[in-house]
Amino acid sequence: MVDEKSCARQYEHSKGVLSCQVNPAEITQKMLDAALANGAKLQIGTVEGVKREGDKVIAVTVDGQDLPCRNAVFAMGPWSVLVEKWLPEARVPMEGVLSTSLLFRMPKPVEPACALFCSEDEFGCHLEVQARRDSTVYVCGCGGSGYLNEAQLAALPPNEVKPDPARVRAACAALRSKTSVVASVEPEAQACIRPCPPDARPMLGKLLQNAYLACGHNCWGILWGPVTGQIIAELVTGGKSAVDLQAFDPGRFIPKTERKRGRHMKEQPVGEQW
Repeated sequence: MVDEKSCARQYEHSKGVLSCQVNPAEITQKMLDAALANGAKLQIGTVEGVKREGDKVIAVTVDGQDLPCRNAVFAMGPWSVLVEKWLPEARVPMEGVLSTSLLFRMPKPVEPACALFCSEDEFGCHLEVQARRDSTVYVCGCGGSGYLNEAQLAALPPNEVKPDPARVRAACAALRSKTSVVASVEPEAQACIRPCPPDARPMLGKLLQNAYLACGHNCWGILWGPVTGQIIAELVTGGKSAVDLQAFDPGRFIPKTERKRGRHMKEQPVGEQW
């Protein structure tokens, strides 16, 4: 893929393949298909709040309609900060990193389907390039990311998350200075917000008697996604996870003076900062 051999190093191993690539759209669609096939129902809408009876969530309000529930799982990425509004005893500190990325749709797959990681360049980029088997080339590390606090995240509708045109131009120039593969292809520009807790650890666990939180995976959401799903499923169905969740307990951000005693919230040590 790279024109100049000096731009990349190739590593080989006598035992064969050392890594693999996961296409986010493909794996999430497959998981959704499997869930629907097993009786799940997909409802697209905007969550506006919850209804409670004491320490239990009895309904989630979606577009003005109360949907009764036995359990509620909040897995909303950076918008999980809204949980603090709906469950005032919860603390979901989060910084959002808003970044631009590109997707080049190629006429055929780029071979080999490899990954390219670049140092910071004269365009202000530190490109990460993924050639995928579905004939696309994904590019991130475009530089110039924005940082959003909790109030900004809560006020920003997902459909208003837009790429930065200046970073699109810079990333295109940076990539085309390294390879001619995408010279004649214009990319689709996109953007995302990475959810970053202050101690760099996801928040996984119980908030109330039947309410659970799963968020804060930064850029590793696809990697963490399957095991996070299993962890939360175990909590919902059996009350206990096979994984030690002490380091990920959402209650670690609650000031000691506000923490409840007993089984719902307990003191946990807060780990190192970034």
